[in-house]
Amino acid sequence: MRVVLLLVVALLCAPMAQAKEPTLRHFVSGSMQKIAQAHRGKPYVLLLWSLDCMHCAEELAFFGKLARETPRLPVVIVATDRPQDSVELSARLKKFGLAQLENWVFDDAVPERLRYEIDRKWRGEVPRSYFFDREHQPHVVTGPPQPEFVVQWLRENLP
Repeated sequence: MRVVLLLVVALLCAPMAQAKEPTLRHFVSGSMQKIAQAHRGKPYVLLLWSLDCMHCAEELAFFGKLARETPRLPVVIVATDRPQDSVELSARLKKFGLAQLENWVFDDAVPERLRYEIDRKWRGEVPRSYFFDREHQPHVVTGPPQPEFVVQWLRENLP
C-alpha cells in the first residue's frame, strides 16, 4: 500500500517538477562575450524578444515546441525588458516551455549599450534571432524565423 501511495504522489508531483521557474540572468556589459565564450566552437541561437512585442509570442511558441522535440537545443534567450519585469517574463517563458533554456534579461539604464554589444547594426527591433555556426558567423533574422530555415540550420549545425 505504501508503494502505491508513493507512486501516486510521484505522479501528481511530476507536472510540478516540469514547470520549474526560469533562471533569469542579468544581461549587462560583457554578457555577450560570456555567452560567446561559453559556446565557443559550438553553434547556438540567440533569441531577442520583449513582452511588448506581438510577434515575439509566435517565435517563443515555435522555439518552445522545438525545445520539447530537441532536448539539446542550443538556444540563448534574451529579453530586452527590465529586471523589474521578471515575474511577467518568467510566466511567459514557462507558458511557452522555455524555462529550462538559458534565459537573460537586459539590465542597464541605457539599453542601447547592450544592443551595441550584441550587434552594432541592431536598432532594437524584436523579435530578432542570430543563428551562430561553429565559427560564430551569424545569420541574422528580424521577425519570426521561417520554420523551414530553422530546421535546415539545425540539420546543418547539430551533430
